[in-house]
Amino acid sequence: MAGSKKAQREPLPGPAGLEDTLSPVDLPAPPGPLPQPLRWTSIAIAAAALFLAVFNAHAIRGWCYDLPPGPVSERLIGAAEGWYAATAAVGLNRPVETMRGWWQSAKEKRFAGSAVEDVVADPADSRPPE
Repeated sequence: MAGSKKAQREPLPGPAGLEDTLSPVDLPAPPGPLPQPLRWTSIAIAAAALFLAVFNAHAIRGWCYDLPPGPVSERLIGAAEGWYAATAAVGLNRPVETMRGWWQSAKEKRFAGSAVEDVVADPADSRPPE
């Protein structure tokens, strides 16, 4: 491969800024430094965590029940149950319950009368006659 020249790449962004990189998209130089990216990232993470805590109480409760038994997990389960009850009282659990109901009804329609019922049947029924 003596005749081919490899493009020399600089670490991104280069010392001259974003306009002198080998990106397929020509990016203009920003008008100024970006304003406090750490603050913006912290706010985005906090907003996502708050949204998940409010609308995902069932997952928090399930996670607590999966913890190994002990005094700390008992306290966490109590707190998670309290949080689940508080969000249920306001009606924040309804979207998840509605979607779970849709999924269960779709699953019942899809697998009704199929071989899945045979697998779940009592194994005592499949014994040969004595």
